[in-house]
Amino acid sequence: MFLRKNKKGNKSILSSSRLLFRRNSLQRLGRFSLSGLSRLETLDLHDNRIESLAEDAFRDLKELQGLDLSLNIIGTVGDALEPLGSLMKLNLVISITFPTKCFPP
Repeated sequence: MFLRKNKKGNKSILSSSRLLFRRNSLQRLGRFSLSGLSRLETLDLHDNRIESLAEDAFRDLKELQGLDLSLNIIGTVGDALEPLGSLMKLNLVISITFPTKCFPP
């Protein structure tokens, strides 16, 4: 997922205060995935397939107050949330599906 300004411009996305990316099958947030979204206050990534977060995935989100990462399969968050000094609400309820062979009959 990359949000970059194209020739036509996507000022409406880059100046948004709220983005909803629920159920989009996103698998990872890289270093530049959310770059340019400095005005973002709420980010909803609920119910994707996010497995990993780059350490600096949220580096541009200085104004972010609400983050929903629930229902993903993130192994570790590490220092990814460190730049989020304005964060007031965080949802990290994570579900992990285990293969059935992990449990005896």
